Amino acid sequence: MLCENCKTNTATVHVKGFALGMKAELHLCQECSQNMANMVNMDNMPVSLENIFKGIMESVQSQMGMPLGQQIQNPQVPRKTPGPCGVCGLSYDQFKTTGKLGCDECYKAFPKEILALFKNVQGSSHHEGKYPKRFGSQIRQQREVDKLRTSLKQAIDEENYEEAAKIRDQIRQMEVNP
Repeated sequence: MLCENCKTNTATVHVKGFALGMKAELHLCQECSQNMANMVNMDNMPVSLENIFKGIMESVQSQMGMPLGQQIQNPQVPRKTPGPCGVCGLSYDQFKTTGKLGCDECYKAFPKEILALFKNVQGSSHHEGKYPKRFGSQIRQQREVDKLRTSLKQAIDEENYEEAAKIRDQIRQMEVNP
């Protein structure tokens, strides 16, 4: 990948950030990133990604003819927050700031947001680790059925119907005889 600034050197510095209401991703070579850091530091400001992004965004805004400091809105991303929990009254913004849910009904009040949070933090929406021994056989079987269903879908997508029928029969057998 080439540097987005000079477009000649290979980008070795990859920076992601959020400034002036807009997500930004920047890929720079070592020399351009050092030059940008020096430019930011000329005003005796501490060198930070936030300052670099603010400078870049202000430059973009001035080129677009927008007044500095005005937030750039992304019209493709609607910013809807769900209403508060019907039981405890906790809003999603309160949950985001504290990191704590108010009651067990909050899971039903913010299902999409919590699921996205789990996927982001853990990489999956369901538990992947160890289980207590007394639940181990049930969970192992459920995981096996899940793997078989994935294989079944893949076999159908590949139009390998004989294999799909065998997998379907295995799933039925496992569900009948747990």
